[in-house]
Amino acid sequence: MTHRGVRRYPLYASSGVLAFIGSLIYFAYFFVTIAPGPSTAEVLPALLANVALFTLFAAHHSLMARSGAKHWLARHLPPEVERTTYVWVASLLFVATCACWRELPGTVYAASGVVRGVGLSLQAGGLVIIALSVAVLDPLELAGIRSARDPDAALRIRGPYRWVRHPIYLGWVLVIF
Repeated sequence: MTHRGVRRYPLYASSGVLAFIGSLIYFAYFFVTIAPGPSTAEVLPALLANVALFTLFAAHHSLMARSGAKHWLARHLPPEVERTTYVWVASLLFVATCACWRELPGTVYAASGVVRGVGLSLQAGGLVIIALSVAVLDPLELAGIRSARDPDAALRIRGPYRWVRHPIYLGWVLVIF
């Protein structure tokens, strides 16, 4: 089933998906290549910068989920591109967060042996939770290609959503920490 936003705005919708995928690839690169160890940066400015970056990224997600923001978007954008616009902004904020992230000195924790294996298993579990959660939501809807078929549809309580309200966030927490 093709969404009319893809038909009416094919470049915008398709490029939004590419921005979404690109931001995830950039994050993976950032996560794997982040340099551990001490930095010459002062702790407080770096910490404040990181908190500000994360707050901006999280605020976008929280505010755009509110009905007031959705009504504002509906007044200013064609309905076919509302989700794609959200995806574009989220993707750009995610890349900016990674690109501007400041390294902090010191080590928060270090794991070896069995503890490291458990940690890696939790990270892998987080990726599985994310994949299962996205499958419940419809990946094309999540990426902005297809809008929700029925805005009044009941809350989906399948898969990981049976255990936790925000399984994608839980998966991210497991992957990151």
